[in-house]
Amino acid sequence: MITRSIFPLLILLVTFLSVQVAYGQETAKKKVKKPSIFSSLVQEDILELHLQTNFKKLIKEKDKEEKIASILNYKDATGKAISQNVKIKARGTVRKDNCYYPPIKLYFPKEDLENAGFRKKFNDYKLVLKCKNVGNQEELVLKEYLAYKMYQLMTDNSFKVQLVHLTIEDISGQQKTMQSYAFLLENSDELAARIKGKKVKIEKEVLTPDDIQPAQYDLMAVFQFMIGHTDWNVTGKNNLKVTQVVGENLPIAIPFDFDFAGIVNSDYAAPNEQLPIKQVTERFFLGKCREKGAYKATIQQFKDKKKAILNLVSNFKYLGAQSKTEMRTYLEGFFEIIGSSKMLKQQITESCDRQVKIE
Repeated sequence: MITRSIFPLLILLVTFLSVQVAYGQETAKKKVKKPSIFSSLVQEDILELHLQTNFKKLIKEKDKEEKIASILNYKDATGKAISQNVKIKARGTVRKDNCYYPPIKLYFPKEDLENAGFRKKFNDYKLVLKCKNVGNQEELVLKEYLAYKMYQLMTDNSFKVQLVHLTIEDISGQQKTMQSYAFLLENSDELAARIKGKKVKIEKEVLTPDDIQPAQYDLMAVFQFMIGHTDWNVTGKNNLKVTQVVGENLPIAIPFDFDFAGIVNSDYAAPNEQLPIKQVTERFFLGKCREKGAYKATIQQFKDKKKAILNLVSNFKYLGAQSKTEMRTYLEGFFEIIGSSKMLKQQITESCDRQVKIE
């Protein structure tokens, strides 16, 4: 039989447990983060985007990088039709100088994102589209998209991309409606949050390869060599997103912007004049010298992924047969190099520490 003196203790205990459960539930709620708008756009197949804007102004005044009010129409991952007010601006130094159509950055209003249940922090996204209306420009966009997908095969520490069929309608009536294959690039802060990264506190004025996590740096450098990309460097964080991943002593460097890669072979791409190559299709290794055998594990990763990388190209239904052949042939050249101890030594393991600061 329970005495009356015990009842107050039981009441206190029940109250304490109730408070703890409520606190735990409230804490759990706080830990659940909202999804991003990008997550609602990601689909297995191609995403149809229809942009209504002053397209003539965007093209004519691309150097001003003025934000232009626009309307974006699309269907989200659930199939729901969305008409969203956005702002757009031209971006990309080299492409603006060489392309009729500049790459675009999309800005979603933060208030709209919050009201729709999305994280307002991630509200701007790069949209890469064709450069001109001539030749194989859309094929080049698709090749660059595949370069991103190849790096995703190698590591989760990579930018996500969404393939797009883009229609841009000019509300001024002065510019023809444009259609192009394109792709959306994950927001860089969103990428950092996804991989549990945080902003890097740099005490040194200039980063060096020694400041980057070695295994990830080597993977990234060999990948850049595979696709024939030399338009990157650590010192200026050129075409690299540097982020500190929780649990790692050193930050990692995640590559982006592959339009200068040999596997893409854009008509405006050229190697830096400080490099001993004449065209971007020539591979040149910009990785770091390591002790003997250090690259063995990294090279094996690429050998293990060879079939998946080649199949990615072969099975990509939006790319023409000739472009597929060109990409596969270029990739086979890389796998031939890493399959030969002599060529591997000449072109990678002993052709190292040649980073140049690309201004």
